[in-house]
Amino acid sequence: MDIIIRILWTQPQVRFSVAVGLVLAAVVGLLRARSGRSWIAPACLVASLSLTLGVTLFSWRGPGGVGPGPDPLSQCRLLVEWASLPTELRSPGGLLNIALFAPLGLFATLVWRRPIIVVLGAVALSACIEITQAFGGAHDCTSTDTIANTTGALLGAGLAWIVMSGVRARSPRARTPTDRL
Repeated sequence: MDIIIRILWTQPQVRFSVAVGLVLAAVVGLLRARSGRSWIAPACLVASLSLTLGVTLFSWRGPGGVGPGPDPLSQCRLLVEWASLPTELRSPGGLLNIALFAPLGLFATLVWRRPIIVVLGAVALSACIEITQAFGGAHDCTSTDTIANTTGALLGAGLAWIVMSGVRARSPRARTPTDRL
């Protein structure tokens, strides 16, 4: 995983998306804080979305990268090879996809408090990213990436749901008279 981070960080597009994400996160955080609303989760959501889009959409194959062919969608690997799926999810690319979408699932669930909707949105975002990659030719378009992205979103949304459930259980407003017995 360390090598992937080093390779990605050498790409100016990724560094640019991180910088843009941090600026946008600061703006969102300041605007929400000025209005007296919670600002940490929305700011982190903006930063993680910017990083995810920067890593997945910007070309990092280099100047000799392969562009899209005459039928870009025909190059997508849409069939999942279930036997090799666990190995592909544990590969550096699979782990990167999981790591990119876990914060999205976490922070989006903390912001909107709807884990199922968040996961469905992450699936839609992942599908859009894969289709864009097919037409842009910057990355491989595979259904395994969508599964890895969804796995990350599920992990993040699940963690947020656990956190929200724990906070709700400790809140005096959430307790009913029968809870005191």
